Amino acid sequence: MQRFILGLGFAALTLITVACSGTAASPGTPSADPSTPAGDEIVIVAKDLQFSPTTVEVPAGEPVTIVLDNQEAAPHNIAIKDAAGTVVFKGEIVTSTQITNNVPALAAGPYEFWCEIHPDMKGTLTAG
Repeated sequence: MQRFILGLGFAALTLITVACSGTAASPGTPSADPSTPAGDEIVIVAKDLQFSPTTVEVPAGEPVTIVLDNQEAAPHNIAIKDAAGTVVFKGEIVTSTQITNNVPALAAGPYEFWCEIHPDMKGTLTAG
């Protein structure tokens, strides 16, 4: 009887693992190419202590949604500063997850985005 119960538990665990690791895209799943917006959002991947893509364009004067897809256990966030060095946005620090950042409208021009935990992780955001 105990073997039967253990077997059932193992089978249930296997089914759950398979169901949770599927590769089918669901609505709202970011596109495979991180530089391509998924709907109205921009996806930036954090992996191997780097951002991808490192160059992003957004419309000036409109709020934008940036999804940080942190694909590693190291903590990361996205912060944005203008050309004068003034921080205009700070996202939440996360590990091994995706987080949606609602960035307020930015004036036209260049901005730098970076990870506050790993300042060498940088990119350029252009509002135009």
